[in-house]
Amino acid sequence: MKPAALHTAPMPRSELQGLLDAAVDAILVIDHRGVVTTFNASAERIFGYTAAEVLGRNVSMLMPEPYRSAHDGYLARYAAHGVPHIIGTGREIEARRKDGSTFPAHLSVGQVPGGEPAQYVGFIRDITPQREALSSLRHERDRANGYLELFPHALMTLDDDGAITAVNEHACSLLQASEHELLGRTFLVAAIAPADRARVETAFSAMREDLPAGRRTQFSTVTPDPRARTIDWRCLRVDEGFHCAGEDITESLQREAERRDLQSRLTHVARFATMGELASGIAHEVNQPLAAIANYARAAQRFLSRPEPDLAETRLALEETAAEALRAGDIIRRLRGLIDGKRGERVPTDVNALVHDLEQLASADARAHGTQLHVELGGSLPPVLVNPAELQHVLLNLTRNALEALSRNPSTDRHVHVSTRMADGKVEIRVADNGPGVDGDMSARLFEPFATSKPYGTGLGLAIGRSLVKSNGGTIDYSAAEPQGACFCIRLPPTEEPLA
Repeated sequence: MKPAALHTAPMPRSELQGLLDAAVDAILVIDHRGVVTTFNASAERIFGYTAAEVLGRNVSMLMPEPYRSAHDGYLARYAAHGVPHIIGTGREIEARRKDGSTFPAHLSVGQVPGGEPAQYVGFIRDITPQREALSSLRHERDRANGYLELFPHALMTLDDDGAITAVNEHACSLLQASEHELLGRTFLVAAIAPADRARVETAFSAMREDLPAGRRTQFSTVTPDPRARTIDWRCLRVDEGFHCAGEDITESLQREAERRDLQSRLTHVARFATMGELASGIAHEVNQPLAAIANYARAAQRFLSRPEPDLAETRLALEETAAEALRAGDIIRRLRGLIDGKRGERVPTDVNALVHDLEQLASADARAHGTQLHVELGGSLPPVLVNPAELQHVLLNLTRNALEALSRNPSTDRHVHVSTRMADGKVEIRVADNGPGVDGDMSARLFEPFATSKPYGTGLGLAIGRSLVKSNGGTIDYSAAEPQGACFCIRLPPTEEPLA
């Protein structure tokens, strides 16, 4: 098909030249041989030639190879057979400036109607800015894609219906599927195990209907993999759909479980170690009611062996026997609760009652160390939500440390103070002594595992104690006591739940 000719209304030469010079694009008119007959002002600006340098010369001077050598052949073929190559069409080409540099250009060529031999007009636009902008966009796209592939988590883009529209390589590896297999599938089917899909769909529905764009939601799911790997997904609602990032947290959850198990075993060992250190004092404490039971039992025997049994005295002796037996049982009950390795529930607890029990357990050991144990209980303290056995273990360990720290003090100047009070909205329990205290270097590492100033210490007691206090919602810290000594303070938030 022959290309459409360029039609113009006749106008004076001066007006035509003014129109040509006002054009933004370069406009050239050539004859059938390719000789330039018109070269407008924009052409001079774009190519760097003056019109005088170009007029009368072949237009191929404005072309680099291989376009220069082929141009005259295109004209001859069109003139002979009417087969267009660039005439009557638009295309992108490479053009050549006066200085020899080339630039991308868009060329449109048409035949001027009438007259023989034929003439052709060309419109040339420098598209360097467009090419540079496109190249910059491609570069940014490639760089962004590179970042996405280097990102250590699974990344997905979803449309508003939840279908996957883009996915990175890490997501393909995590979900064990190729990009081709994932694109177009719904996120629920491709990434979420059947048991979790209803919950995830509810979260997406909430983001679609109730949550504004830009809000985030987070949920853990498992892939369809039989190994049931746990993925932590974070999804961001955007105008066109959702952006989702998934992190495989299977190993971290396993490590956390192993850490909790190790901590539990270390806590259990520490409890037994503490109890071993307290064994002599506890033995003395238990022996007192046992000795009293034996004495009251022998007295009852004597009262009953008289010619006239004294039933009143016998009854009194038996009552005292029962009371001492209960006392011994209560001591054993506290000890069993302290060394029980099972993790109990956190329950509303009276701190003063807990410290009172501690006093009963530690008083014998304090006497064995020649130390006075002072207990000061604050009034009207609210309950705290803790595991009583764990908190009592921490307090007993702190008290035992204080007793040992006083070994260098004169036997007449050994004091341990255990007190409770309400301060800054928290229930405080303080264990203080008047010993040598802790030096500056060690005080900064007191709660680190294996940090100890004792010749045969394990360095686990305070580290485990801090972990137990933290797991019960509290904090523990150290400060120097006045005028000397060490003070450990446990702070616990009160609870509104009533005591059982």
